[in-house]
Amino acid sequence: MLDTNGAVFEFKSEEDDQFTKDYHRLVDSAVPLFAVKEDLLYLMESQGINYFMMPAIITRDRKDHCFYFEVETFETSRVKKYKYLRCD
Repeated sequence: MLDTNGAVFEFKSEEDDQFTKDYHRLVDSAVPLFAVKEDLLYLMESQGINYFMMPAIITRDRKDHCFYFEVETFETSRVKKYKYLRCD
């Protein structure tokens, strides 16, 4: 299990639903989003970034796409919440 330092994706929201829809609309993969979510969080946390890129080779339109998130921190805990914003 990857250590994401308390980072989580926002769960059960309109933004989370949109993230899932955008991911499956753009990414041409047999691997469902839920199977790679932890890896994506680990990537963003370990590199200190609020986005990840899917390269053209695995997207349906053969263009690079970035998925952007707002990172919310909480003073009373070490949890960080990644709220989906958009992709381009």
